[in-house]
Amino acid sequence: MDVELIKTLMQNFRELELTDFSLKCDEFELKLGKEINVITQPTVDFSKPVMPLNVADSLMANGGQISEGKVQTVENTDSKATLKSIKSPIVGTFYRAKSPTATPFVEVGSYVHKGDVVCIVEAMKLMNEVEAEEEGEVIEILVGNEEMVEYNQPLILLK
Repeated sequence: MDVELIKTLMQNFRELELTDFSLKCDEFELKLGKEINVITQPTVDFSKPVMPLNVADSLMANGGQISEGKVQTVENTDSKATLKSIKSPIVGTFYRAKSPTATPFVEVGSYVHKGDVVCIVEAMKLMNEVEAEEEGEVIEILVGNEEMVEYNQPLILLK
């Protein structure tokens, strides 16, 4: 068998990304093969929440305050009716400002009006501005900068 033909067959084998090849002519036999490394990525089950207890929802539902990971009810039940939350419209990464050096959109104590941008949630390299749907005073920012957030997860509490 011609050496140049064998070289051509080997080059074609490499270029076509084949895993096995065999050729038999008279008394000559050529077998080529290579291993495949399969890389799998872990799957994420988005049907289950990341946190088993949504602290912000519990806080709003119970009119409570957080202490050592437990929800304690506050005697003033009027406060739960006045709490409003700004929730994430998508799954993504939470940002408090437009850039790392920019000032945050809101701080605790800031007053926001309907339509004011309060944060950004990045998803697939797209920056999505989150606007306040109601006006009120920011009493708590529930998520840290650059943390992952889920769809409909409360981000900011307003009074």
